[in-house]
Amino acid sequence: MFALAVAAGLLAGALPAAAGDVTGKDRVGDVSAPQLTQAERDAMDVVAVRATGDTRLGVVVVETFRGHVERALGRGHLAKGLVAMILRPKSAGASPAVLATSGTAVDAVRRKTRSEQVGVVRSGRTIMFFVGGSGYANVGRVEVRTFRRVPTAARRTSASGPPTLSDAEFKEIATLPNLDKLVELADSKQLTCAQLEHLNAGILFYIQALTKADFREGIEPSADRELIRLQGFQAAIKTRLDDQCRGLPKTPEAEFAWSYFGTSKNEVTGKGHFRDLSGRKVIAIQIRVPDHDIDAALCPPQLPKLSYLARDKIECRAGNALPGGVEFTANVRTTPNPEKFMGGRLTATLDDGSKIGPFAISGP
Repeated sequence: MFALAVAAGLLAGALPAAAGDVTGKDRVGDVSAPQLTQAERDAMDVVAVRATGDTRLGVVVVETFRGHVERALGRGHLAKGLVAMILRPKSAGASPAVLATSGTAVDAVRRKTRSEQVGVVRSGRTIMFFVGGSGYANVGRVEVRTFRRVPTAARRTSASGPPTLSDAEFKEIATLPNLDKLVELADSKQLTCAQLEHLNAGILFYIQALTKADFREGIEPSADRELIRLQGFQAAIKTRLDDQCRGLPKTPEAEFAWSYFGTSKNEVTGKGHFRDLSGRKVIAIQIRVPDHDIDAALCPPQLPKLSYLARDKIECRAGNALPGGVEFTANVRTTPNPEKFMGGRLTATLDDGSKIGPFAISGP
């Protein structure tokens, strides 16, 4: 559903494993389940796992499968299928922490964890689990397990965290036979600056993917609890980066949101800013509004020259360069009229010739 090969690469294998970062591989084609189709067996066949964690920050676990797990899970013979990530404690007397995903939603997660800052994103052949907060130093092993069917029970919810696993589900996941599994020793040593920035960049891609899914389904991203938890985890990574790695260039970010322009039915105005440009400046922006013709537009004062690149895409450039952290505005008038959660995409060209984005536009 999402074109996230880049994100999967960022989190799953672009850097060599080091302290706080472990990888493991499993034999391909070792799922034996005659009740499943070949595509379903491939979807439950774990081939690799990468766990990047830190005792103060938490852990991100990216699982790679032989087949398209996102397409298969929750459907067909895997209607009650489930994929779980288990954090086994070093102490034999302590209970494991579990995150599990089932059903068809790409961000559906249930948990048996103390932390409520947890989540999951499914994308093609990968699943990304994250657990924020302290405590990873107590974890001895990271396990990935897949199941053809797990008994379901009424979900128990908490005030801020996702639903919890039932006792029956927890027993199935923690102790009973599975289709496939991969176990790796945990490593909670402090992450390097390069590892932290690598992790930050990968999480940003998943944030953009969930934002895009919200727009498609008519959900306001600011009200999406799963997305908010992932954004909170990314904020913790950024805080750690700022504390530990002040001189390291960061992955550029942007915020830009539409609101209706006064009482107009066919025009919106957008406000936003760029950050973490590492001293560089923006010399051009491109705004795309899918499925809408842009009939007229007003560029930011800092980038006043307007060009139409396509029926649904404009560019604003020239004038003064736009530094990071400075708010800018832009208006568009469209056909059909802008509807709620219209969204869009924002990209930018920097004064060193590099391009950043695309970034998701929220609203109106």
